[in-house]
Amino acid sequence: MPSSCRIQKLHKILEILKQFNEHPNSNFNFSKLEDVLGLPPKEGEKLLNLIFQFQELFHSKLKGYVLYKKRKNTNLYLALKEKAQMKDGDNLEVNEINLTKAESNLLSDIIYYFQHIKIGRGFDVSYNHSELIQKVRSLKGTHPYFFEHRGNGLIYPTKLAVDLGVQILSYQRGNKPITELNINENKILINSGE
Repeated sequence: MPSSCRIQKLHKILEILKQFNEHPNSNFNFSKLEDVLGLPPKEGEKLLNLIFQFQELFHSKLKGYVLYKKRKNTNLYLALKEKAQMKDGDNLEVNEINLTKAESNLLSDIIYYFQHIKIGRGFDVSYNHSELIQKVRSLKGTHPYFFEHRGNGLIYPTKLAVDLGVQILSYQRGNKPITELNINENKILINSGE
């Protein structure tokens, strides 16, 4: 079964369970759910056990916490935050980017070159004709969200990369150390290790 069909079935289960939540004193016809989803009895029993495990997990284990998404570089994580520490307007989707000092310097160099020398023209990384292109290709490999294709065979820095590069440049000009920057919903951590 394709994964999109499985996800659709999970959405259907959640929608049906939401309806059951609206009428808590009624009985939920689980056999009808099995029929709607086309599940054999063994699969239905596994689904029922899974629902009970989730109920226990969210009722007791996660009580007092909020579950949220956290993206760290290119990996997606689930994380918990105590409800007591939550403030109104807290973003429950955090993007955390970890850069080395060398990567942050490289990014600022690339953005400076992009803005002041190439004057907004993209980089052609298909040919290995300069040290800068090799560095762009390397940074794109470790931090792909800093670059985008625009259909003309060139890659361009994303808005995030440009904003971050400009901020790094301003810190460098002022000779200020950088450990953390916030750009929109992105938290950028720069460690001093090369």
